[in-house]
Amino acid sequence: MEKTRLYYLVDRWLSEEITRGELVELDHLMESGRVINEVENYIQSHLDGAVFNFGPDTGKLAESILDKTKLTVSQSKPSPIIVLMRRGWVRYVAAAVIVLFVTAGIYYLHNSHPIVPVQTAVVNDVTAPGSTAAKLIFANGTRIVLDSLQTGTSVAGAIKTKEGLAYNKQDGEAAYHTLLNPRGSKPVSVVLADGTTVWLNAASSITFPTVFNGPVREVSMTGEAFFDVVHIEKQPFHVKAGDQLIEDIGTSFNINAYDDEQVLRTTIVKGAASVRYKQGKVLITAGEKAELLRGKLEKGKGDVEQALAWRNNLFSFSHAGIPEMMRQISRWYDVEVVYQGNVPDETFTGDIGRTLTLAQVLTVLKKMSAHFSIEDGRKIIIRP
Repeated sequence: MEKTRLYYLVDRWLSEEITRGELVELDHLMESGRVINEVENYIQSHLDGAVFNFGPDTGKLAESILDKTKLTVSQSKPSPIIVLMRRGWVRYVAAAVIVLFVTAGIYYLHNSHPIVPVQTAVVNDVTAPGSTAAKLIFANGTRIVLDSLQTGTSVAGAIKTKEGLAYNKQDGEAAYHTLLNPRGSKPVSVVLADGTTVWLNAASSITFPTVFNGPVREVSMTGEAFFDVVHIEKQPFHVKAGDQLIEDIGTSFNINAYDDEQVLRTTIVKGAASVRYKQGKVLITAGEKAELLRGKLEKGKGDVEQALAWRNNLFSFSHAGIPEMMRQISRWYDVEVVYQGNVPDETFTGDIGRTLTLAQVLTVLKKMSAHFSIEDGRKIIIRP
């Protein structure tokens, strides 16, 4: 088939002018698999700035496209991303294309089960964080908002970078600084004096010395952080997170230690680390995790992709209940969550782009039986 005919059919479909016969023709082509790449590339080329309207027959073709193509959008682009399927055959769909499925009244998630979304009552939508609100706190309590500094500015032995701060290697007496990344703030990084890089998620902090003089390099953290540690055999790197102590052995790892989470989890990306809790100790290597739950420390197989989802601008849920999901969402958008009535005992598995607005995220969750609404500015109301 000539590409001009294919593009004609796709254009007719996108403009809601396609006839039933043309829709059957296009659907047949998708079924045969002969034009997958052409359709994928053509739709992607029309994503930026496009406004689409869809008719009542869109659902069948939407299913065909989702079942037969891997529709992707470059992560380097600013377009919001929703991941509709988990690993192996993940589909990234830009917000403009999501309008397609919302208008058609159907989401195809997890084995293409049709979901009819309930309308979200949106009074005030909340956009995703567009900048960092991180603060550098000195030992005397003085605070500096990082975004108030120009890139390249020197501050207390560090340089303001595009991503956060970078400390210089220096001698002398150590001072202790805290980098605080509040709720509703984009991730921020700090390069410590030894060259170790730390990334902080929203609602997280790290306290560290400006110089590592002693036999051990020790920092403490709250919330969630990713560490890429410069290994120094004679000067081990320790992280205090809650009641745990993590010691690196040439390591990159992620620590999730939010106070409101039941599980404190360390996931190793490369290298190895020992994790201590009271008298207990476990050694974990790349692809493994250590979890502290109800005073019990255990190791097991980790999910590195899920652990680092926030670094890739995604929420990643695996059989997560509504409260677990809402804790992540509330930290990112800096909103309050109010439950009215009993929370449905349901779980959700999937990834959702963190660049979406709050209303778009809640629309994805409409496959659950709970009813979500945004009210009073920055408040999510959840009803059975």
